[in-house]
Amino acid sequence: MRAYDDLTTALQAMLKDWSQGYQCWIEPFVIERHKLPALNDKWHENYGIRLPAHTRRYRHSKGLPTAVAYAAPVPGLQTKVRVTMLARLPSIPKDSPWAREKWRQDPLVFDDYIITRERDATRTLRWTWKLQDRAFGIWEQDMLRLAKLGDGAEVARTTWQAVRYWPLFGGVRRQLRRALRGAAKLWRAMHKDRPWPGPDPEKLPSVGGYRKMSAQASAVTEITGCAILV
Repeated sequence: MRAYDDLTTALQAMLKDWSQGYQCWIEPFVIERHKLPALNDKWHENYGIRLPAHTRRYRHSKGLPTAVAYAAPVPGLQTKVRVTMLARLPSIPKDSPWAREKWRQDPLVFDDYIITRERDATRTLRWTWKLQDRAFGIWEQDMLRLAKLGDGAEVARTTWQAVRYWPLFGGVRRQLRRALRGAAKLWRAMHKDRPWPGPDPEKLPSVGGYRKMSAQASAVTEITGCAILV
């Protein structure tokens, strides 16, 4: 199991595996961090999550199922992690652990994020993450309320905090850009004598999806059956 110290890097890894065909998944759930080794052993015994990549590719070429698993931090809960497993299922052996698992095949959801396929700046369709509507909508409505009130300090705080907190994958960045454009237009219409206090919607940073994953971004721990190797 791949255990990450940083949610952004975990999301990048999931996005990469999803784009390579691991598009069946189980509902993510939260457990105590100290329970990871036992879960890792169970999943490896049942699904081979620690098999090397070349073995997984060989199994897939023979029409056999393969799986990978992840553990990522739960914001605000240092002793807990959120875990999930992704799989490629060209076939599911009957009367096996694979057949007993409740596999989903809709877009992957993890924490406040959901995988989607959107066109990038070059109009190419790519897999990316975006924020779920409810999570993003709560933030957007609050931000617009502050803009209407003309509370420049709070508008600046909440918008810049969003830019720093959310990993700006293409989908998230497009959501945030649209919201900031609308808020800035509202601000200028209602408070003509004051400049927009938030970030420039056209100059938002970018995570870069899985194509720009950085080894320095997060410590990745591979949990084995006997030890934890960093």
